[in-house]
Amino acid sequence: MGLFFISVGAQLDVSIILKEWFWVGLLTAGLIVGKGAVIAILTRLLGHELPVAFRTGLMLGQAGEFGFAVLMVAISNNLLTLQGQATGSNVTHKKITPTLGRTVSLAKQYGTEAGVG
Repeated sequence: MGLFFISVGAQLDVSIILKEWFWVGLLTAGLIVGKGAVIAILTRLLGHELPVAFRTGLMLGQAGEFGFAVLMVAISNNLLTLQGQATGSNVTHKKITPTLGRTVSLAKQYGTEAGVG
């Protein structure tokens, strides 16, 4: 498994993240918002309160490790036109996940203190 992640990292051109920051940011935000919204809606439909659903969607909305595998298959079969941007977006997800985790913890703490959730 470690060899897989090393090979993915070796294929990442860091300059693409800087040159194509708009597309990388758009893909990153779109995935978090889209996937997070689906998860939040499902959590809410399962009967949890809105603050819990929101926090769950935010924490589970990032790209997972399986996303790297899907990207590699898509790239190897020429199914992706934004190859570098998609890989950069996936790596960006990994970098911002700890920040989102801290944000969710703070939101839970302050929401509980305010009587919200």
